[in-house]
Amino acid sequence: MFHNTILQPPPPPGSTFTIGADRGMGGTMSNLMSRNNILHVHKETDNSIEDGHSDPQGNYDYDLYNGDLDGVGLQHEQHGIKFTSTAPPTYTSALTYSPVNGSGAFYLSPISIGYDEGELLNNFNDGFTGAGPDMGAHEDGTPPMEFGVNAYLSANTADTSPPTVAISSPAPAATVSGTTTVSAQASDNHGVVAGVQFQLDGANLGVEDTDSPFSTIWNTNQTINGWHTLVAKARDASGNIGTSSIVAVTVNNSITTMAFTPSADATIKSGTPSTNYSSSTKLKIDNSPVEHFLMKFTVSGIGAGKVNSAKLRLYNVDKSNKGGDFYRVADSKWTEGSVTWSNAPAPDATALASLGAVSVNTWYEVDVTSLITGDGSYSLRVKSTSSDGADYSSKEAASNKPQLVVTVQQ
Repeated sequence: MFHNTILQPPPPPGSTFTIGADRGMGGTMSNLMSRNNILHVHKETDNSIEDGHSDPQGNYDYDLYNGDLDGVGLQHEQHGIKFTSTAPPTYTSALTYSPVNGSGAFYLSPISIGYDEGELLNNFNDGFTGAGPDMGAHEDGTPPMEFGVNAYLSANTADTSPPTVAISSPAPAATVSGTTTVSAQASDNHGVVAGVQFQLDGANLGVEDTDSPFSTIWNTNQTINGWHTLVAKARDASGNIGTSSIVAVTVNNSITTMAFTPSADATIKSGTPSTNYSSSTKLKIDNSPVEHFLMKFTVSGIGAGKVNSAKLRLYNVDKSNKGGDFYRVADSKWTEGSVTWSNAPAPDATALASLGAVSVNTWYEVDVTSLITGDGSYSLRVKSTSSDGADYSSKEAASNKPQLVVTVQQ
């Protein structure tokens, strides 16, 4: 006897009985195994289990009950849960039974005793959701029980109706910041909502949630401030998809600006491939003779924030018709005091950004937002296709040192 709910609806007005049945299961029983049942009787002095013959072959355990165990030895219900009238199991469906629809729903609430506390019965309740099977006749996330002709029709009629779903939080037109929970309510005509996928501005937000109640966590610091849209898509067991109405919200997080000087910089020259120029007050680029320079920045303080922009600021001390091409360097293990043309790390094949003509005694900004993704070390290699070289102040200069200015949404 597995996964039954023995329970009467609330008694009529004036009745002396409380909610519950006259008795759970009992009589002349032989070789009976009981698992994961809810045996809710009127009074705690009534019998939830009554074994008239004290059958030694009986096996009763993992039941949720409130009455006596008559004729049942102490070796039974070692893992059962006995509740009192002051702390009974609670149900999410308000004990609904519809004779019109031929269905009933007695789902345990996620906060109820017995929820996720049943025993796994191989090839019987393997499809449970959560930490374990629910006690009683219904498993959270499965369809309500159906009876008679409706049960037959459900089993033999193709399901083409999508679930219904609505975002319950945040509310439309809400302003959100930091980490917020996006949640939705979903239902299906066959009772099973297999999962809900949330979307932010048309792209998936997190992974599909397959456990009710449906929700996902949204770190709004990873989303630019402003107006955004949320949608929930519910999927049923037949693969039908239902889409919620759009919920528009405003992201409003604080903006922080941080400035970093290079942790290392140096010019490297092809004509003197073994010479280190880290002590120079200038960073040089030229295509004749070929000269490049390297820069490294150690970025901190971003944490879980979103980088809105990152600008490299350089002060020119030698004008040129070409300010340089800026390349990411994946390897940041190089050191300022030992880097040379011969051992310098190679740049990416494609430049992040470029500068046109530059004038002396002028600050220039290069957009390197795509380079900075969070805390860490970042390197650049700068070169030119012009034989009219350009020079910039290095971190060794007395003033006008290079800067990386990062704007972060937190």
